[in-house]
Amino acid sequence: MKSLVNGTIFTLLLTNICFAQWFWQNPLPQGNTLEDVTFIGSDTAVAVGNFGTIMKTTDDGVSWIRKECNTTAHLRDVKFVNKDVGIAVGDSGRIIRTSDGGENWIIQNSGIGNTLLGVCFTDPLFGTVVGVNGIILRTTNGGENWISQTGNITATLEAVSFVDVNYGTVVGLGGSIYHTTNGGEDWILQQSGTTLHFLDVYFTDRNTGTAVGNEGVIRRTTDGGNNWFYQSCGLGPYNLYSVSFVDENRGIICSDHGIISMTINGGTDWSGDWTGTHYSLYGISYSKNYNCITVGQSGASAYTIDGGVSWISHPIIITSNLEGVALSNAYTGTVVGFDETGFGGSIFRTTDGGNSWVEQSLPGYNFYALDVCFADADHGWIVGSFGKIFLTTDGGNSWTLQDHGDFYFRGVSFSDINNGIVVAGLGSDNIILKTSDGGATWSNQSTGSYLPPIDVCSIDQNTAVIVSFEGIVFRTEDGGTTWATQVTGTDQNLWAVHFINESVGCAVGDYGAIVFTTNGGTNWEVQNSGANANLLGVFFSDASHGTAVGTSGTILRTTNAGVTWEKQQSNTLYDLNGVCFSDNNNGTVVGDGGTILRTTNGGVTFIEDEKFNEIPDNYFLSNNYPNPFNPTTKIKYSIPHLSQVQIKVYDVLGNEIKTLVNAEKPAGTYELNWNAENFPSGVYFYQLRATPNSGQAGDFIQTRKMILLK
Repeated sequence: MKSLVNGTIFTLLLTNICFAQWFWQNPLPQGNTLEDVTFIGSDTAVAVGNFGTIMKTTDDGVSWIRKECNTTAHLRDVKFVNKDVGIAVGDSGRIIRTSDGGENWIIQNSGIGNTLLGVCFTDPLFGTVVGVNGIILRTTNGGENWISQTGNITATLEAVSFVDVNYGTVVGLGGSIYHTTNGGEDWILQQSGTTLHFLDVYFTDRNTGTAVGNEGVIRRTTDGGNNWFYQSCGLGPYNLYSVSFVDENRGIICSDHGIISMTINGGTDWSGDWTGTHYSLYGISYSKNYNCITVGQSGASAYTIDGGVSWISHPIIITSNLEGVALSNAYTGTVVGFDETGFGGSIFRTTDGGNSWVEQSLPGYNFYALDVCFADADHGWIVGSFGKIFLTTDGGNSWTLQDHGDFYFRGVSFSDINNGIVVAGLGSDNIILKTSDGGATWSNQSTGSYLPPIDVCSIDQNTAVIVSFEGIVFRTEDGGTTWATQVTGTDQNLWAVHFINESVGCAVGDYGAIVFTTNGGTNWEVQNSGANANLLGVFFSDASHGTAVGTSGTILRTTNAGVTWEKQQSNTLYDLNGVCFSDNNNGTVVGDGGTILRTTNGGVTFIEDEKFNEIPDNYFLSNNYPNPFNPTTKIKYSIPHLSQVQIKVYDVLGNEIKTLVNAEKPAGTYELNWNAENFPSGVYFYQLRATPNSGQAGDFIQTRKMILLK
């Protein structure tokens, strides 16, 4: 965006833009569970969920756009008082507020660290938040200050509903219902007639309200809660997670397995329907024109634009837990896993960089598909439970079974179309199979150890490496006739290994364990990952660039052969089980819940603070400030022409430790913040390299020194 001010061209540069470089390819638009949704206009709604997820729609739920909110806390509830002002709450006492319809969010200080589960505002100033252990917080100034109103309430409170600044109701576990008529100064216990947990409550006026919860419980009041009477949802013992009314008569409830229930007579009758998804639905909202949106597990969502006569759900193409991924190039790849029942190996193939995934069928075979390997674009192998080994020679269009026993194969690696190894090392299995004819025949091998073979990397027809428990690595250089034991320096169980040649390799395992070798394992270096997660997959695209993935959405990246590992933002807490790169930039990560994440720039995330400035005449890299710094500093640079820009940080030995910018930039002056909290004190150098895109000759390179002093 550009504007003309006093005859001088200025460039508008946005503040605190976060460019997240791992993006969802499945589920779409994203796969984190959504906990709540609320309409803020006739066709505009905002949904919140796990890992700080905020999604916004402006077309009644047909399409969604993710919004950044500066938190990774699970968000449990969201409410808007008008089209602009909204508040969301969640884990660790998190409260965030928007004043521009959810485009930008600021964090408010709740003063507590407990989980917050419900929020309600009656206007931009007056609001109430509830949570675990009877927490009730009240604000009268838009959240600048929060005052505790908990009193003697100890039950976890799940939801709150106010109809004005004075009259409100909170509900929670054990059938708890409390009511106030003076803005929460006093809370009076009301008799619900049940000990089932309430999960949500909605009042349309001071007298009329509905509470819903576990095992299909519904209670209704028409006298402000003096009396609560039973209603039947008509769904049986399904959990009822959320309720919304557009007036005192027309309401809707969402439940398990994609089921909703509607009433048009104040709950005297409830009628169930299926939204088209099998996932549990946790949040639901009515608009004033009777449109409705519901959201839930694994990012599932559904909507109706005809008052509930028909529902349209967003299909989640892949629902399997994905265990392995193999890329032939930047466009072609295969992912494998198994469905929620644990049977039916799942295989999906892409030829367009993951924009679409096509299922490849293995009819009649029930097994866990646990790993995949391609030796070239056509020849690939899949292994899994019940001794299943499958071969394709046509890129996955057809698969041939190479059955072998009843073993639990969890690793496969081929160095070419003929030479490969599979391993089975879980349960009572301790199996290594070797082939030199593409799997037509297999021979048994053994490391001679009681430790199980967990993962394998086949380097050439003679050389392969296997990782095992207790930090042990086995290596063969004679085609598996003998296996030498290598001690890595860690005693953690190792789950994955990858070598780029016979010398350079990396293995990862429990509690963030990473070991690295440059001499084929004669010596292993224990590296500091900075993570406590169990690492389940690793891949190096060259001797310097590698990525490790693991539990709780962990992604670690090195660009200097593991001298430093940087945690990258995955935007999920699903366990990530496999990773593969086709080059230094293009990579895919797979995990539980059908998770497929993609990067086209090595997973780098850029955060820049940018501002108005005149178009500069020259390239220039300013001194950082402050300097020395701890732990953040600002770096300012100027670009006179459209250019490909890189800013990288190096240590005193010249090792690249961080990429701050790697993108095409229009002419302008930019300022970025670098947070070095994960790096030790010392001298560092930062370098600007700019390549003009407008025909000017040569690169501009400038380097400056900075000091991190902790």
